[in-house]
Amino acid sequence: MKLYKGTKKVYAQPITYGEFKEKHGRDPYKGIREIHFDDEKGYEVQYNDGYTSYSPRDIFEESYQLIETVEDSLKAELNTIDKHIKEIDLLTHKTIRNSINVCEINEQELEALRQLTAGLMAYRGHVEIALIKCKYGKEWL
Repeated sequence: MKLYKGTKKVYAQPITYGEFKEKHGRDPYKGIREIHFDDEKGYEVQYNDGYTSYSPRDIFEESYQLIETVEDSLKAELNTIDKHIKEIDLLTHKTIRNSINVCEINEQELEALRQLTAGLMAYRGHVEIALIKCKYGKEWL
């Protein structure tokens, strides 16, 4: 199995739903009304406590990124930073327009979000430099 990072680190490997049921002797969706077929592609996922589960491929790949190398880990970190920046940007733009379903925040809170974005951008720059060093060596800089 290979190591992946999502909200937590897990080990996983590709497997079909049918292969998972055969290997583990249990149906992870027994009693649930969702329809799954034996040829459905997914992942066998092992958590830190040893528990093993099945995850459909699209759900797993949306949540986890492969981190076999330091470079993979840095790329995953960049993706995480970008997601946070995008979420803050969406929040501040919705708030400024006073969109429906967004609680109003005051100018001080908006400024704090702007500062958070600036901090994340600075951190992103450091991660990018580390990635460049990892890929090309110090002499490239």
